[in-house]
Amino acid sequence: MKKFLLLLLCCVVSSNIFALSDFSGYGINVDPLKLAPNACYASKVNSSSPFGIIADGLDYDEMLNYLQASTQDPKYGSEFTAYINALSKNTGDVSQYDYAWLLGDDTSLLIQGYGLKALNKQGQEIYNTQKNLFDIKCGGYALSQYLNGSLITAALTIHFSNPAESEDYRIKTLSDPRMLYNRIQILQTLASQYKYSGTVTIQAIQLGGTPSALATTGMIKNVKGYYALTCNLEDMQKCIDATNGYYNYITHNYPEQIDTSTGKGLIPLLAELRDIPKRYLGL
Repeated sequence: MKKFLLLLLCCVVSSNIFALSDFSGYGINVDPLKLAPNACYASKVNSSSPFGIIADGLDYDEMLNYLQASTQDPKYGSEFTAYINALSKNTGDVSQYDYAWLLGDDTSLLIQGYGLKALNKQGQEIYNTQKNLFDIKCGGYALSQYLNGSLITAALTIHFSNPAESEDYRIKTLSDPRMLYNRIQILQTLASQYKYSGTVTIQAIQLGGTPSALATTGMIKNVKGYYALTCNLEDMQKCIDATNGYYNYITHNYPEQIDTSTGKGLIPLLAELRDIPKRYLGL
């Protein structure tokens, strides 16, 4: 994954290898990108490079490009896919991302051998007895690099009752600041002045750390796993409070949940993926 490093916190190989994760030994299938159900490869964590990136004031397309994500690619898991799908359904809506943090460890795995020695006991058994099912059960590509980290991001989506109001808002805010706390205040002023009708939704998702703590912002967890709150444009105060709560959260609460020096709060993500075809391992 090409990095768009707007803010580089650290980019050196760490001698303290803490990113021991459930992805050691796993393989993947790439069409579609999917983690195999069994850990079959003889691999272990070899090195880790801690880093952090942050971006704000992005629109939908910029965010997908920034994270190299898509609605069809589960690099960040099903909850994140549902999150960005929710923002892509209504193309007439106005969506704004803000403060996407992606930080953690860029983790590399070392395969321990060649041929059957590249597989652990479970992998050797499947390869010897169910070779035709090996790619399905173990993955045809040995995972060699991934991100052990945490991600948090939020979005503001405005659904206007008619296209004319949507276009009027777009024109009136072209030169305004793009951060969420600015946008929602500007929206409240314009909605009151020009009698806009519709809804505004503030939604956020966190991977790693303690995602349930997002409830302290005033947003509510939905069945798809991310947090959201919707308000009518005629009465936006709860969503304004939730937006302010989100900024307080990412300033004071979220940073306490993550520590890249110890691995606290980090989880394996398929972002920053690298793999080795099994044929290169003599299989």
